[in-house]
Amino acid sequence: MSDKRLIFCSLGLFIIDEIHFSNGSSLFNVLGGGGTFAIVGSRIVLGNNYANKCGWIVDIGNDCPPTIEQKLKSWNTAAIFRYHDDRACNHGWNNYGANEYRKFRFTTEPICIGLEDILVYRQLLYSKSFHFIISPEDCLEVLQKLKEIRGDKDMPFVVWEPDPDDCTRNMLSKCIPVLGKIDVLSPNAAECASLLGLPEPHNPNCCENVAEEFLPYITKTLKSAIVLRCGEMGSLLMTHAQKRWFPPYYINQSKVVDPTGCGNTFVGAFTTGYILSDGDLNAACICGTLASGIAIETHGVPTLSEIGREELWNNLSFNDRARIYLKDNPTLSIEYKQFISMIRPNQF
Repeated sequence: MSDKRLIFCSLGLFIIDEIHFSNGSSLFNVLGGGGTFAIVGSRIVLGNNYANKCGWIVDIGNDCPPTIEQKLKSWNTAAIFRYHDDRACNHGWNNYGANEYRKFRFTTEPICIGLEDILVYRQLLYSKSFHFIISPEDCLEVLQKLKEIRGDKDMPFVVWEPDPDDCTRNMLSKCIPVLGKIDVLSPNAAECASLLGLPEPHNPNCCENVAEEFLPYITKTLKSAIVLRCGEMGSLLMTHAQKRWFPPYYINQSKVVDPTGCGNTFVGAFTTGYILSDGDLNAACICGTLASGIAIETHGVPTLSEIGREELWNNLSFNDRARIYLKDNPTLSIEYKQFISMIRPNQF
């Protein structure tokens, strides 16, 4: 991989979470945040040889537990660490209700990451792809500045997750102008439906109906898509040329420990897989599915370890997970070796 540019950059945040579950149990000081999980997804797909091909900004406050900082650094990404002696880390409160419905709020004033930040760091500015979890107004501003600096011929691949707080019916008119300027819209099904003033869809047909409402506005290229993350139903890929469902990694939901960050992990892996596969949306969705399957197995981020030169996430390698998933889902019509050769061609 001779190109020195980053493959993936997330503008999401590092957050220390407290999580409250519907059964009354709670967890505190959990490593989280949309940026953290997106980077985990990218890092899973990239593997240890190309760990430094994903980049982001990590704002470390004066109350960051050393174990959390050490874990962030152990991934060997192209992270830019900024230290703030005068304030705490970003902290968030998560509460889960029925059907894994999540409420979230910051419990500290967040240190947000935006256009002015990536302009400072050239290595981020010229990434091949970006993951945004920002308002529609900010998204348009960042895209315009990237176009001014990089030009039409060097625009990055952009996946936008609208901020959950912006997924309301009165924000729809502000979101629509963004859709023709991004490559992929990827909210979860509940957020997407909420933009239309609808309840969360609970079957595939309803998910498809929601996605179809947005498709006419997604016009940047013929491959521009909406990738709807639909929990235990899996994920839905919809373009102007195809509609395809990707089953979840775990059909048996009893294996789900904690869905926090699952969607962000999907997007990080999806975006990275898209770049590595030279723009194959199906391979990208498989990457997202595999990584999100890892994310739901544990509270907080998954555990990285190594046996020899092989990387394990929660004690199983990316390759082994791909082998299992593709064997169990033959309708996806892609063989294991074919998939791995697209994502990690040096292994065959």
